[in-house]
Amino acid sequence: MNLSEQLTDAIDAQNALTQAVAGKMGQIDGRVEQFIKQWGIDGYTTLAVGAGKQFGSIQAAWDSLIGKTLKADVLIKVADGVYTTHGITLHSQPFAHRIRIEGNVGNPAACQIKFTPDTNGVSHGVIFDNVRNVTFSGFKLIGETTDQNWTYRSLLIYVGSRVWSAPGSVQIEGGANGLAVDQGSQYECSNLQISNTRQWAAHISSGARAYLPSLRLVGLGKDFRTTLPARIYGVESTTAPHGLAVVDTAQCWVGKAQITDFWHGTYVERNGYLWCDSMKIKCCEYGCYAGHGGVCWSALSGTVEQRATIVDARFGFLADHGGKIVVNHAIVEQCEKGFHAAHHSQILANDSIARNCGTGYASHGQSTVLAYRATPSECQIDYTPPNPDVPGNANAIIRR
Repeated sequence: MNLSEQLTDAIDAQNALTQAVAGKMGQIDGRVEQFIKQWGIDGYTTLAVGAGKQFGSIQAAWDSLIGKTLKADVLIKVADGVYTTHGITLHSQPFAHRIRIEGNVGNPAACQIKFTPDTNGVSHGVIFDNVRNVTFSGFKLIGETTDQNWTYRSLLIYVGSRVWSAPGSVQIEGGANGLAVDQGSQYECSNLQISNTRQWAAHISSGARAYLPSLRLVGLGKDFRTTLPARIYGVESTTAPHGLAVVDTAQCWVGKAQITDFWHGTYVERNGYLWCDSMKIKCCEYGCYAGHGGVCWSALSGTVEQRATIVDARFGFLADHGGKIVVNHAIVEQCEKGFHAAHHSQILANDSIARNCGTGYASHGQSTVLAYRATPSECQIDYTPPNPDVPGNANAIIRR
């Protein structure tokens, strides 16, 4: 066989192999398409939830997608109304990024989820468990703290979940805790509103991140107390309502937040980080607390209206046990202690204002307060230690 014949045979063999491979790929594509038809979602799909709709609950609609391949987006559309449930747990969905759960985005109070007790007398809220990039918008979540029904929390995002809500489309009322973001999860919702919780309004922990600009937290009052049931906590005790916690390496961004009527307005501890430009805190025992490596940061200059402000607190800004607070340009008013650092802590309060306070600026226990160009006004004590760069109060200093 000459060289020309060998080349011809080789080309024929290659063509035959190409055709065979193409045929096999066609068979595989056909099988995939058949699988999608039986076990997946091929085109944009709406799952209707409500009275007389395809599904009676969000849980039922979500569970109908478990085990299916989602090649297109799915909208779980919830009609206006009041829905009662012990809790909703959303998990086991690798295609969560294609799912949008939507109530009434423009008026979340028209689409309510009320948490009712299970056989143990507790309710669990809406839980996102290890699902990523799912959208949840347009709901008012309502919890209780009674002997018959103790709502642990109304919205829990944990185990690496990522959830996004449209601005102003989520409201949380009542329950022991409002929002919890935990275990490396992420949540984003601007204009989130949380009110009347008995323990923590929002708790961000364990490496989680939360982006909550213009957060609105309203408590029951710093002197309000709730009895924690012994059947749940092992011993009967009482607790005050607290605002926002950022702990255990978690990070949270709450520019323009408004926080009112709590024991702690913000609480940052154990290497947590809180960014809070232009926040407004009123009527709290502790306005902004940072301790044990926690960092609170608000350094925006500008008009008085744009500055971080705390009014009517026992402690305005308190850094304790190695905490750090950076609040240049901030304002405290009507506080027993305005800017207070203790136990190896640091506060940067340059260009700040302490007005009508018992003590404007205080440093204790080897701590440092930087108060260059600060302007205390109508305070009983402006600075302690009283002299700039002179140690006092157990080797603490104020630089000004």
